[in-house]
Amino acid sequence: MKKGLLLRGPVEYWEQKKKRHMNATVLVGCVFLLYCTSGVCSFFSEVIRPAGGLQAYIEQWSGAGLGGLGILAGVAAMFLMLARVIYRIFASQLHLWNDAAERVTVIKTYLALAEKGHAKEEFLAGLMNRLFAPASDGVVKDDLGSVGPIDAVVRQITGR
Repeated sequence: MKKGLLLRGPVEYWEQKKKRHMNATVLVGCVFLLYCTSGVCSFFSEVIRPAGGLQAYIEQWSGAGLGGLGILAGVAAMFLMLARVIYRIFASQLHLWNDAAERVTVIKTYLALAEKGHAKEEFLAGLMNRLFAPASDGVVKDDLGSVGPIDAVVRQITGR
């Protein structure tokens, strides 16, 4: 009974943390979708439509030099870099939400076993190890690898 009362505090803490990360995940996911949708819609309404359609836009660029293409590539790269940052924040919040939910499940499972008299002392040690394991910061490792030449050079220098 004492263990059950002592574990109610961590359950409440991790449930609150789970809710905060769930809300942050939904919010950042909506920001990501809004950012991408508004970027694509703006591109079509401000660039493609005034040019007379996609075919006419492509024909306008047929005579463009490297400077013009560089500017277009730079703007696209900036848009994609910010989208990538927003997505990584989303993935991090999703990871932390999942971690908090797992900790709540572990505690509640132990409490259910303890209530029925099936919990043993070695279960408590495993529970405490999981409950007090160092929590990651939530930053998810980037799976894209080198995106541009600077990333490739940094990867070669650092060996990661």
